[in-house]
Amino acid sequence: MRVIIDDRFFEFQNERTEQIFTEQKTYLKDMIEKYQNEGDMEALVTTLLSLSNLTEGLINEMVEEVGADQVASYLKAKEV
Repeated sequence: MRVIIDDRFFEFQNERTEQIFTEQKTYLKDMIEKYQNEGDMEALVTTLLSLSNLTEGLINEMVEEVGADQVASYLKAKEV
């Protein structure tokens, strides 16, 4: 997986990546299906954008607290 941390590109793959991705995909698939079945695309798009913004904000806070190198080390990521 490639990610941007503090305007630097990193690549990582750890033993739990696939499990975590699978769980997240299931959660998002169920959420998307729920809003689509309700016909509430406003809620769907708002929820997806909110998750994106919240996630970015949390990552930025972590980077500010411990630094990009430490965050990358948590993932055993390599800068590319």
